[in-house]
Amino acid sequence: MIVAVKSLAGLGGLPVDRSALSAWLRRNGIPTVMKSGPGGKAEHVRLSDLPEDVRLAYLKQQIETLPRGNRGQCPGTAGSQASR
Repeated sequence: MIVAVKSLAGLGGLPVDRSALSAWLRRNGIPTVMKSGPGGKAEHVRLSDLPEDVRLAYLKQQIETLPRGNRGQCPGTAGSQASR
């Protein structure tokens, strides 16, 4: 899974500033790629290339953005939007 570098700011002890975060990734040998999107090009990183604590913080953040009724449910299971 590839995620935008800016979405990692402040997670798991990472720098909050995007340019400081990019520098941290370079210092730690974590490769990034530029991807085009609606707002232009943005720096992205493979989630699997990040330290475990950062990966877990990112995934926790993503789970917390789900509507409360969908947390912990797999698509297509009873009670999920996919089965309705």
